[in-house]
Parts: sequence; structure tokens; C-alpha cells
Amino acid sequence: VVFLGLHHQLETGEIGHSALHGVWDNLEGAEPWDSKSFHWGTPIDEESWKREHNILHHQYTNVVGRDPDLNYGALRVTEKTKWIPYHLIQVSQFFWTAPFFIWMIAVHATGLTDLTHPQKDESYAPVLPDREPKTLLKAFYRTLKKMFPYSLYEFVFWPVLAGPFWWKVLGGNLTADMFRNVYSSAMIYAGHFGDDLQYFDKEFKAHGRGEWYKAQVEAAHNYDVPGLISLLCGALDHQIEHHLFPKLPPNRLREIAPKIEKICKHYGVRYNKASWGKNLYAGLKRLAKMSIPPPNRLLTA
Repeated sequence: VVFLGLHHQLETGEIGHSALHGVWDNLEGAEPWDSKSFHWGTPIDEESWKREHNILHHQYTNVVGRDPDLNYGALRVTEKTKWIPYHLIQVSQFFWTAPFFIWMIAVHATGLTDLTHPQKDESYAPVLPDREPKTLLKAFYRTLKKMFPYSLYEFVFWPVLAGPFWWKVLGGNLTADMFRNVYSSAMIYAGHFGDDLQYFDKEFKAHGRGEWYKAQVEAAHNYDVPGLISLLCGALDHQIEHHLFPKLPPNRLREIAPKIEKICKHYGVRYNKASWGKNLYAGLKRLAKMSIPPPNRLLTA
């Protein structure tokens, strides 16, 4: 069970996330990990994830109304986002979604989490282009296309092979799956939320490469972990470097991190780095802060 959980996390972070970013595209001998044909062992649809993550998130990092990862369903992480009643309990979302976090990402990637939020809200960044029946059916299809066979394989096929010991295999597979989900949840929340990060208005547009680099650095933060833990994180403990160069493989992100930090300090660019625990606490503290209704503002549902 332990090794299966580690396998799931390595496949999701170090391998899958990187492969779908295209870090090994056109590299001789790495054809199985080409982003155009790679399929990872998760319930997340690859094409949907590439659009939501690679295009929308990385192109508009922390831009309110454009970056869907500022929402994660209906989360509010900045004052620039309109408050709704759900935000009163948003801190709890981390805890009740952690055991099946990757499954939540699967729904988020296809855009179905858009349905949890009011449609007319300029501060919300939708994944779906619209909410027409055809669009929604396509999103449901892409969600089930990955979730259904993954569930059959992990939670039906292998337990059935075990015969009378089916419950042991099912319990082990569920535990390994939840390990990956909880680990990934803590990893993502620690890298993306906090008072020390920069959030931009919808109209923000970098004027030149330098301003774009600065925006990427100040929109994320790193956390210090040992090398083996970094492998399980897929180098997303180096979130800053990943946002600067999303097509660099994990080993290169680890290699350039000290140089990036040195350059940022030299030019006075805020380079946020702390321990994993401190960053996770800061992320949850930010969610708690943003859960409070803003003064002198109408509450909209």
C-alpha cells in the first residue's frame, strides 16, 4: 500500500504533471512521455487539464477573472474576488476535499466546478466557455471518460482478482489513492495561496518580458523540503521556477532555483520561500481572512 501510494504520487507529480507540460516533447527516447499522447494514471482528463492548467492558469497566473486556479470551484483568495455566502466555510474545503483532491481537480479541469458559482461575476474565471447544454454535456463526458475506467481498474478489477480477499485489496487501493490526494492537496495549497503573493486585476498585462517574469515570481512561493520529498512534489516545491519556465523538467527546476533566488535578491524582486508547514498555514490563513464578508459590500449569492 505504501509503495502503491508513492507510485501514484510520483506518476502524478514528477512524471505526469511534467509530461503534460511538454517538458520531454520531441526528445529522442522519451516518446512515451510526449504530451500529445501521454496518459497518466489519474482520473483527470489529459486534454481538459492541459487547457485549464497550461493555457488558462499559466498564461494568466493570479489574474483575477482569468486564472481559474484562483477559484478552485468557489474559493476566494483575494479581495478582488466578489464575496458569496459559501466563502464563510471555504477553509473547511481544504479538509473535506483533501482525501479525494485529485478527483476534485478532475472536475475542475473539465469546468464542472463552474456550476458552483454565479454565472455573471467578472471576478470569477470560468473554465467553461459558456453553459450551453452542448458544452455541459461535453464536460460531463470528458469527466466520466477518465473517472469511470480509472474507478473500474483500481476499485473493481484488482479487488475481484483477489477473490475472498477483495476487501483487503479495495482498502489498500483506496488508501493509496487517498495518500496521493492528501499529499497533492497540501502541496498545491502551500504553493498557491498566501498574504505574501501578488494578485492582479483582470486588465493586467505585462509590458515586456521583465515585468512578466517579476509577476510570475511574486505570484508564487517555494517551500524547503529534502530531495526525496521534492521528487514526490514533482519539483512543485519550486513553484516560482515552475511558473517562470513551465517547460523545464523537474531536475532542471531544482538546479536553477538557487540562481533564480540570487537574481531576484540582486534586483529587489520579492522571492517568497519558507517551510512547507509555514506556507500551508499561510495559505489556510489567507482563506480564512478572505472568508469574511467585506464591509460596505452587498452579499450576492
